Amino acid sequence: MILLTTSPARIRKTLLAATLGGIAGGALVPTLMASMGTPAARAAYLAVASGAILLVRGARGVPARAAIAAGFGALAALVEGVLPAGSGPALAGIGLALVLAPEGQRLGAFGRLLRALSGGAFALVGAMAAGELARFMVGTTPVAWDALLGAMIAVGATAGELLHHAVIVSKRPPIELEELRKLSPGGRATVDMARGAYVRTVEAVIAARTLDTVDRIDALTTARDLALTAARSTETAEEIAKTKASVTAGTAGSDQVESTRERVAEQLTRKEQKARDDAARAATALAELAIAIAERGASADTTAEDLAARAESLAFRIGVSPVPRETAAKS
Repeated sequence: MILLTTSPARIRKTLLAATLGGIAGGALVPTLMASMGTPAARAAYLAVASGAILLVRGARGVPARAAIAAGFGALAALVEGVLPAGSGPALAGIGLALVLAPEGQRLGAFGRLLRALSGGAFALVGAMAAGELARFMVGTTPVAWDALLGAMIAVGATAGELLHHAVIVSKRPPIELEELRKLSPGGRATVDMARGAYVRTVEAVIAARTLDTVDRIDALTTARDLALTAARSTETAEEIAKTKASVTAGTAGSDQVESTRERVAEQLTRKEQKARDDAARAATALAELAIAIAERGASADTTAEDLAARAESLAFRIGVSPVPRETAAKS
């Protein structure tokens, strides 16, 4: 399944802003081309489109980012006829995706490059879709045509950038947990606990709409690491238990042999206990993580309070005063 790491409402507002900003900026292109030239017209288009999206998303440094997008728009106009066909919309999409990417050091240069390339690719797809519509839009005015083209490019670039706000998540626990279910009762209990806690953690992350991208990814990564730690520690404890059983088995030997067996058995017992403690600690931490995320994403259930308030208001309007319990009991 695909888990969006940003809220659906935010995605809808972003795409709506891209549509309206693209229409407004594209509609300015014909007039500005006649008065100021193609580079200035394309720069103004990207400045308007990016500014609308950034304002809706509540981003910082909107003027500076819009200026960067405008620079890509001017560059796209300058390379038309020099680079292959479609380079203009692709460069415009790259500029939009770059300025729409969230600020922060975690993103890195490689992450921004991926966002830019995906934004450019989707913007090119949007321009091609607008070109297909041109066959059915005979007689359309230049303003309407450029408004449509601008909206398609802006929506395409924004969709390409939003693609990086999604991660593929499976509710199935790691395969190591499934393979270790045929263990001793003690080991199986720990593995089953980790398995259930992992599933609950993933479900809680999916349901918690208030978590941002970084928190969701960190929670899922931590849950997987804890589940694997519980599984591997349990497997280690089971192997140590088997080794200890083989050491203590067999016929009795001399005093020196028995003393060595006891010493080795004690060491193995300590190692087994430590491995089981590590497994239990990881499984418990995973369960606590699931509870914490579930509480973070839970919405307050105010149905009872709302109904009680309605009843009290209705009783006041019809002139019925609440009867104390003591009076009702006496009567």
